[in-house]
Amino acid sequence: MDRPFNVGIIGTGGIASKMAHTLRGMHEARLCAVASRSREKAESFASEYGAARAYGSYDEMLDDPGVDLVYIATPHSLHAEEAIGAIRRGKPVLCEKAFTRARPRRCSHSPAKRACSSQRQSGHAFCRCRKP
Repeated sequence: MDRPFNVGIIGTGGIASKMAHTLRGMHEARLCAVASRSREKAESFASEYGAARAYGSYDEMLDDPGVDLVYIATPHSLHAEEAIGAIRRGKPVLCEKAFTRARPRRCSHSPAKRACSSQRQSGHAFCRCRKP
């Protein structure tokens, strides 16, 4: 890619702010969009961190062809649904921390299994990070 990766952030809380701040110092990636359940919060966040676009729904941002990668910064209970939505739209996902309480080996329908299955079917990247 001959241009910076355009990152879209889902969520506007503390972790989203940390990622937006981190992106400011990167040459390979930049914040291009933010989504919140509240358009006003998304617009405020976009203004503060320099995102070109703000969305009042997650789906709106996921449908944006200008977003190359999605960073999920919402409550854990929403991570799997949001990751699957991004993956199904062909977007790589970065999702920190757990997105399920169930152990994937114990439940074939757990959020983790569904997200990983969607990733395998789509062939797009999905990265789940956690502290060691």
